[in-house]
Amino acid sequence: MKQRSALKQASLQRILKSGAVRLCEEGLSGAVIASVMKDAGLTHGTFYSHFSNKDELLVASLQQALVENRPWWIHSKKNEPWAKRLEQLAQRYLTAEHRDNLSNSCALAALVSETARSSPEFRHAYEVELKKTIAAICGNNPYDTGIDSKLFKETVLFLALCIGGLSLSRAVKANEFSDQILAICRSAPECIVNEASPVAKKGLSDSHDHVKFMDESLELDQYPATTFEKLRYADTDREGHVKSTVFSALFETGCVEILNNPDAPLASPCCTFVIACQAINFYSEINWPGLVDIGTRVSQVGLSSVTFEQALFQNGRKPATAKTVIVQSNETTKQSEPLNDAAIERLNWLKSS
Repeated sequence: MKQRSALKQASLQRILKSGAVRLCEEGLSGAVIASVMKDAGLTHGTFYSHFSNKDELLVASLQQALVENRPWWIHSKKNEPWAKRLEQLAQRYLTAEHRDNLSNSCALAALVSETARSSPEFRHAYEVELKKTIAAICGNNPYDTGIDSKLFKETVLFLALCIGGLSLSRAVKANEFSDQILAICRSAPECIVNEASPVAKKGLSDSHDHVKFMDESLELDQYPATTFEKLRYADTDREGHVKSTVFSALFETGCVEILNNPDAPLASPCCTFVIACQAINFYSEINWPGLVDIGTRVSQVGLSSVTFEQALFQNGRKPATAKTVIVQSNETTKQSEPLNDAAIERLNWLKSS
């Protein structure tokens, strides 16, 4: 009797493993009974000793895929800081290996688009597994729903970043562009933890309000780094106002003069700086012709990132402020690279008092 039970359990595991691989590789349409049973090396009749129909197989296969994949990328060191935890999770999840190895990939990403058009039963199962993953990332028991609201919001943002980033990297044809998508998304968790974006800082319901993310009372002479730009007629729109895209370019000028100064470049060998996140508050228009002064200071220096706080000034007015997170990225591996000692020293000198 025990032997028969053991054999039945073994056959079930073979079916589940085959179903999980089919789901991740080919989606819902690929996990048909005949194909799964053939992969498992079992007869069609054996299927009905475990399941009533294909829908039950799909749900069980989804659960199996996540039972096998979830521990691989969510494991963490004991008492690991929250910011470091998200950074490490992103480094494991958003990789070319994970992108290319569909059979052992995360089912949440593999099935995210199809699930929206699937049966209510499968959507419920996906929801349950998504909540388990959220709890696991927060360090809770997978079945524990008592998660701190702040961690919950940041984890949902993080998962959307990971699942969306991996899905986008698979959707494009060019490998270079795909790798670039993964690299940018790997660096973005610092934006979530630092609450640099309106959504991360204030929540989804009121993210349309101005973001009070810095001391906006500072004048130009209170910024440790200042520069200016002369406006061009080409910068204006039909109404004669400077375009909103030019605001971002002006802020970029302030950052670039610090990071890419030819006399004292801060990037490590084979590395470059990329914008991971930027939030801009617009207060008034900028008018042509004229000059725009740019004030820049450093608010935070991370392992591989720096956060800049900036303001634009024109004729005694402050048309906009910005907070930008920039990450050093290795041009070969496309992964974030720790800042060198000289860069850290220079950036800390530019920190706000």
